[in-house]
Amino acid sequence: MKKRIMSLFLSLLLIIPGLSFASDDFNGEGLNAALLADYKTGDIIYSQNLKQRIEVASITKIMTNLVAMDEVSKGNVSLSDKVTISEKAAKRGGSSFKLKPGQVHSLEKLLESSMIASANDACIAIAEHVSGSEDDFIKLMNQKAMDLGMDRSYFVSVNGFPEEGTHNTMSVEDILTLTVHTMDTHPEIMEITNKKTLVDEERGMEFTNTNPLLGTVEGIDGFKTGYADEAGYCLVSTKNVDDSKLISVVMGAETKGL
Repeated sequence: MKKRIMSLFLSLLLIIPGLSFASDDFNGEGLNAALLADYKTGDIIYSQNLKQRIEVASITKIMTNLVAMDEVSKGNVSLSDKVTISEKAAKRGGSSFKLKPGQVHSLEKLLESSMIASANDACIAIAEHVSGSEDDFIKLMNQKAMDLGMDRSYFVSVNGFPEEGTHNTMSVEDILTLTVHTMDTHPEIMEITNKKTLVDEERGMEFTNTNPLLGTVEGIDGFKTGYADEAGYCLVSTKNVDDSKLISVVMGAETKGL
């Protein structure tokens, strides 16, 4: 069974060109770190650089969603809240929800866009609504990491966008901890991460999920992508296999693949 699961993991890696491995002897060359785990048991089936701190780019947004959804659960904010977009949020570059200053969107839609479209601008709008400022929200992110025992994680932004030489860091072990906790605590996240598109009917816009495995690899139902120059291409994936669910983490690939 373990060999079969490893073969499935390798089949995911095969879609990412530039990696050096034989089908039965994967050596991880071309990646910063990798991991394969059983979601139900928590067993780590394969790992490379398990505890090494690495830049995580937009994988950050899993933590952003977790912190925001925790605040929803506490009753401090509501998914139906109307969020007015600030100039700071609107001008954030990179992947975006194409927000403009003064626009109003629901917190729920912004959260969806952060996971599906990997929207950097939406993350800032979420943080400002939940905590009043991005800096105060980042404090909640780092506190949450400490609470979960993620001692190789540190956040300096809410979206993973690198600024002035600083970036968010985690280990793949911490990424697994974060992903499992998010799925356990807020299982509705899976209904978001398995959407192929996000439609904003009011603006007549449609955004494609940044996850290249959805609809391509059978059983894939999430979870989150990331990219930055230093971080490379990153992908956390969830895959249904028989009665099990696997979580794979691939960090630092040289190309997106597909």
